[in-house]
Amino acid sequence: MATKLVSFLAGSLRKQLILGMVLVIALTMTTFIYVTTLHLRAAEVVDHHEQEVTFTNMLTAASVTVLASGEITDLQVLVDALNGYPDLRQVAILDVDGQILAHTDHSRIGLHLPGFPLEAGTSAISQHPEVREITSPLIMSGQKVGWVYATLDKSHLAQKVQRILISGFLLAVLGTALGVLIAVLASRFLTRRLRIIHEVADAVKAGNHQARVYLYGEDEASQLGRQFNFMLDSIEQHDEQLRSFYECDLVGLTITSPDKGWISINHYLCELLGYSEQELRSMTWVELTYPADLSADLDQFNRVVSGEIDGYSLEKRFISRTGEVIPTNLVVRCIRKENGEVKFITAMVEDIRPHKATEAQIERLALYDQLTHLPNRRLLLDRIRQALASCERSSKSGALLFIDLDNFKTLNDTLGHDMGDLLLQKVAERLTTCVRENDTVARLGGDEFVVMLTDLNANTLDAAAQTKAIADKILALLNQRYQLNSHPYQSTPSIGVTLFGISQCDIDELLKQADIAMYQAKRGGRNTVCFFDPAMQNELNARATLEIELQTAIEQRQFELYFQPQVDHTHRVQGAEALIRWRHPQHGIVFPDAYIPLAEQTGLIQSIGDWMLGSACAQIKSWQNHEATRHLTLSVNVSARQMHHPSFVTNIITIVQRHGIDPRLLRLELTESVLLENMELTAAKMHELGAQGIRFDLDDFGTGYSSLQYLKKLPLHQLKIDQSFVSDIEFDGNDRAIVQTIIAMAQSLNLEVIAEGVETEKQEQILGSMGCLHYQGYRFGKPVPLDEFEQAIGDGKSTA
Repeated sequence: MATKLVSFLAGSLRKQLILGMVLVIALTMTTFIYVTTLHLRAAEVVDHHEQEVTFTNMLTAASVTVLASGEITDLQVLVDALNGYPDLRQVAILDVDGQILAHTDHSRIGLHLPGFPLEAGTSAISQHPEVREITSPLIMSGQKVGWVYATLDKSHLAQKVQRILISGFLLAVLGTALGVLIAVLASRFLTRRLRIIHEVADAVKAGNHQARVYLYGEDEASQLGRQFNFMLDSIEQHDEQLRSFYECDLVGLTITSPDKGWISINHYLCELLGYSEQELRSMTWVELTYPADLSADLDQFNRVVSGEIDGYSLEKRFISRTGEVIPTNLVVRCIRKENGEVKFITAMVEDIRPHKATEAQIERLALYDQLTHLPNRRLLLDRIRQALASCERSSKSGALLFIDLDNFKTLNDTLGHDMGDLLLQKVAERLTTCVRENDTVARLGGDEFVVMLTDLNANTLDAAAQTKAIADKILALLNQRYQLNSHPYQSTPSIGVTLFGISQCDIDELLKQADIAMYQAKRGGRNTVCFFDPAMQNELNARATLEIELQTAIEQRQFELYFQPQVDHTHRVQGAEALIRWRHPQHGIVFPDAYIPLAEQTGLIQSIGDWMLGSACAQIKSWQNHEATRHLTLSVNVSARQMHHPSFVTNIITIVQRHGIDPRLLRLELTESVLLENMELTAAKMHELGAQGIRFDLDDFGTGYSSLQYLKKLPLHQLKIDQSFVSDIEFDGNDRAIVQTIIAMAQSLNLEVIAEGVETEKQEQILGSMGCLHYQGYRFGKPVPLDEFEQAIGDGKSTA
């Protein structure tokens, strides 16, 4: 009830006016009727009282007169004459002793009234619930001679009072109803003009922004209507200005909620992102933000929502419907309620693709050569500076190749500068194809180019070899014929090279060194590569010669196998390790250390490895034909390049099957570095070959990154203790502890152990006491040619 009353009181002005008027009228009428009724009731009571006093006085006087006449019987006549008096119940006249002399009830004459107050000296009217008692003494000649006693019925008076009250209530109700009618009519009259203003407000709210109030006159309602129209005109003008700005095709405008949802989006932003406004409303701006830019945007947005800041500006990228990444400049502002709570957030989104394109164009003009689109000198210097810093951090090295085209001026003089420019463009294209992604090709000007190589080997000689390989590639490619429109043209370069990172020097010095080396190449006959360091150049020349000779050795089969025996604890030969030797026509025997690294770098190791495996299998086949040697195994070292070649497994299986050998007699020795490079693929290859019966030994165990993890995963059969631990095992406690650990580890993994480099009896005894029962080393035989090896094992003698 209270809620309904509050709701009614908070309703329209008309309702409040009606209620107010009704309350005033009802209160006024009720008060008036109430007061009037009280007056009428009081007047009636007074009138009744006066009648009773008059009645008492009259009866007393008449009774005294009768008593004075001495006619006592006339008292009854007097009493009987009062029977028609209104409200009279009984009348009695008593003598001085209280005996009834006359009574309306004749049967009670001569009796006494019980409890009558004989001592009363004055007239009295007593009120009782239903009656009023009248008592008055009879005085004659100053003496009390009796009493008059009467009782009057009060019901008649009560009925009159009740009728007065009912009449008053009916008048109050009638007056209130009349008041309500007057209030309704008055409120309607008074609020009809306000109602017109209200209806116009409802129409504007519904979308009819052209609706206006039409009231005439000078009363308050008319003045309010004119003010209302003025306000609507101002709002419409403001909305038109805001709408024209919001719908402009210059920037994207949006209103978002604190939970990042789109509330309103202008047409420009919809077009920019490729979505309709309805589609964008079902999304959040987070979904359309480029992932790399989201963190910074969210951080600033959360600061706005938390009240730390009121807005921010930043550069961010959106992703359109087509997947295009659109760079924009974002300006965000927060609109808050009076209590500080976020009401909504506005954002202005400016498409800065044209600015970015302009910036890129300015950067290209500043940093790139306009003819070849290669980095110019300015950008090259910056990249050299970065490369020098990177070399200092990573301990790697780099190189600068200074390239100058031979006889370029002659081309310009004969065919013109257009042909010269075309040649420069084609040279730039060829140079770009010769380098890696992180290298740099730049044009200094004229016909001068610079190639910067990075992430080269820390070892000076290896870095020089890498650089020489790329320089030779560039030399060969630039020597190929050019087609300059209809003119075929042959051009050669002179290339000067300097390394950096090994010994630091400044950028100008590096460029000067490369320039000097380039002029040395020109003086040396042009169309060549020259290093700034003469000693390095000599070393590279020697390597180049060795590579040529190594290729010849492969073609002419100048390699042969040497065999070093592997024995058990009884000195019985169990097998041998096959070691390659190069019998050079001029230099005699060349050991592997002199050429295997170069063979690895140049890829020749693949051919050498195939020859070595084929020769080893042929020898195993030969041994299988003799009773004394059919049990011998042969170990062959496998390089990383061989192991990771795609056809490694196929080649091994093909060679084994071609020679028809027992695969269990072929043991492939791998180093830890081979195993750790792409372990999953290596393990798969080893399992595939192991399924054919081929065994794998881990060479030089303990010198690399030994790990039980890969020992458990890989199908190994034997660990080979490196000779560096064996050589000092008699004197070095640490070496003994390491060897003991290796042997214990092998035994726990059910792997065989063989120690290499065993040279003394004491070493053998110590190894035997630790549980190592297989040996290889000079104590049992040096690596020797096949005939010496077979003669030694045939005689049962050592090859030492």
